[in-house]
Amino acid sequence: MSAKPSIARNTERMFWAEAIGHCMNPECQVELIKKGVSIGEMAHIKAHAKGGDVSFDNLLLLCGNCHTQTDSHRTEASVARLKKWKRNRNAAIVEQFAKRYASFRKLKEAVTQILDRNGQIFDSYGPLNDDPYNSERHDLWLKFEGELISNNRRPEIILTKNKNLLPKENRVIVDSFVAHAQEFTVTRDDDQIQRVKLFPRQLLSIFGVEEALVGCPPNLSALQNFVSYLVREDRFISLDLNEAPRLTYVDEGVEVTLKLEDRPRVQQIFWEGGFLGPIPLMSVSKAWCSLLNGYARTK
Repeated sequence: MSAKPSIARNTERMFWAEAIGHCMNPECQVELIKKGVSIGEMAHIKAHAKGGDVSFDNLLLLCGNCHTQTDSHRTEASVARLKKWKRNRNAAIVEQFAKRYASFRKLKEAVTQILDRNGQIFDSYGPLNDDPYNSERHDLWLKFEGELISNNRRPEIILTKNKNLLPKENRVIVDSFVAHAQEFTVTRDDDQIQRVKLFPRQLLSIFGVEEALVGCPPNLSALQNFVSYLVREDRFISLDLNEAPRLTYVDEGVEVTLKLEDRPRVQQIFWEGGFLGPIPLMSVSKAWCSLLNGYARTK
């Protein structure tokens, strides 16, 4: 009997995206990432001994128990059942995660933990700016690819379904993330470390995970509207319009400081609260002075 050919890493990546890190047996669906360790196994639909290849169409991702059971009870009926699992899996995944959320706050709860986890993996094992081809770090990175890809697939579906909760400018950032997730899954060669579509870190800014100091608020009237609202609600603390402009206020009983140059986050807050106004911010310095005279105070 000929030896089983190895499965290409690109094919493996596609499976982790397809299964989103769960056994593809619909009656099992156990999580295949345990404490950062992959326990998933690639199973043939048509057995290798019967001429089955290692193409994407002839494989599916299972847990060890389901893989053993399918291999020990290989019949025409079981092959048909495996094909059905694979055929229905993507539709089931999309149905599971493509739900609409009633508010941005609920959307944030659904994706923040996933983004945090992927950020931890990237910071620990991702390519370094000064040494992107560090082999030891890259070997560790490969061990986490399944988890990364599974994690990317979930917010990809969720965010695509809920772009209506984001302003137009932030929807573009989501589109960049979707392109990154898809490129990460299907287009890289096995030895390629650097990618064409990099993760848009501004996505983290939208959800308050990480700052992206990329520009001023979109317009003066939106900032005026927001500060006026905070004053009326007795939540305003201070507005600092110096070199690093920031607004401090109370949010759900907690004092928070919003850097006004963190544009995706500011844009999201203005959009969510309905504070966006029609007047473009044409002159930043003049606008800051005007706003300072009208609203800046400290309790």
